[in-house]
Amino acid sequence: MTGTVEMAGHNISGPVALYQEGNKSYTVIDIPGIGKVEEGFDGETAWEMNALQGAASKTARRRRHRAFLEDSMLSSCATTIPRQTLGSEDVEGKSTWKVEMTPKEGKPEVFYFDKNTMLLVRTTATIATALGEIPWTRR
Repeated sequence: MTGTVEMAGHNISGPVALYQEGNKSYTVIDIPGIGKVEEGFDGETAWEMNALQGAASKTARRRRHRAFLEDSMLSSCATTIPRQTLGSEDVEGKSTWKVEMTPKEGKPEVFYFDKNTMLLVRTTATIATALGEIPWTRR
């Protein structure tokens, strides 16, 4: 997937690319004036590399995030994930259901599912970074 990440209120934006195969992933964001932010997960080890903090392992955090995604996306009927439908909303010309899901740890995320296909169209969340909390959207 490719898209643009925007930090509202900071007038910062840049391209983002996400590559995923099974439980392995690699994401790169290139923010002008800040540099590249890269993160990956090889199925065992999660890492992040950026100009502000350098390289770091984040396996525990990634495992929690991965567990949330598996719980919410692959088993969305499970009763262990608090969720609520916030209504419907048009996203890029598609009528979607707007569903808020809250992981066992962390802040809620909002998922937008196409009403016709029930495929995920967009995800929004608030991400904690070294620059503070920023809104995040995946299309």
